[in-house]
Amino acid sequence: MTLIAKFLNKSRMYILKILNQRNFHRNIKSLFSSNLIDLLDYSYMLKLSESDASLISKIEDLRRRTRQEYKNDKVMTYSSPKTGEALFADDGTVQAGKVNYSTSGSFARTGTGPKTGIQLKKLAEAFDAKNIIELGTNTGISGCYFLSALNTPRLTTIEGSPQLASIARYNLSTISNNFEVITDMFDNALDQLIVAGKKYDLAFIDGQHEEQATLHYAEKLKKLMMPNGVILFDDIFWSEGMNRAWEKIKDDPDFDMIIGFRSRGLARFSQASRKIVFEITDYTGRPSYARKGH
Repeated sequence: MTLIAKFLNKSRMYILKILNQRNFHRNIKSLFSSNLIDLLDYSYMLKLSESDASLISKIEDLRRRTRQEYKNDKVMTYSSPKTGEALFADDGTVQAGKVNYSTSGSFARTGTGPKTGIQLKKLAEAFDAKNIIELGTNTGISGCYFLSALNTPRLTTIEGSPQLASIARYNLSTISNNFEVITDMFDNALDQLIVAGKKYDLAFIDGQHEEQATLHYAEKLKKLMMPNGVILFDDIFWSEGMNRAWEKIKDDPDFDMIIGFRSRGLARFSQASRKIVFEITDYTGRPSYARKGH
């Protein structure tokens, strides 16, 4: 899709959001409890309060500091696989993406943005998540937003790059000491947590943005979820493959509540007699894919 087409689609989405605002608010009030209504309202309007803006200033200062401190260094990162590349090893685990060495602090520009970071905080509060697990730490910015939640959650976050893990530990420690950074591949770390009997209220999949890998990690995370725990999937419109993964998650009978937050999707691990499927894109239109194929 050309830049002009993406711009036109984004403009269309903005107009639809305004036109459908009343219907959106009427429908969420009929479907959800007050804690989720607040989360959905924010996710629809993305309107920041003064306290939200203050928190963003604090955490985004960490991002800027990280970029500046490492602007002359090479930092090891993993890329997402390209279409046609081998994804699974012979033992059934997901193979790590290609190793890159990010320069000029560019690695610090990736990850959750300010407004979607506030969404993570509000999501932890809405579901009163006491224990959170994150797949894909990067520099810890998303984790900082989680740790800022008023219900003081504990965060376990997994990162394959030792350099990124070290950077994240510092950034997270400026917000809270209630966290653990595990430096390992996702499969290895998850298997160890399963054996240890760990349980989580909220899981965030923010790494290896590929259809089959996403579904693979979702199945493993089910073994770690508390009853009524929720799994948040990032970048569900990143590619055609990621959107196919989201459609399969929506149909999974192990999840009884599905909420699409535009670029993110949430699924509650439960099997109630009535399944709720609600997507903000029904009111705003669908965003453009960032990448075709996988």
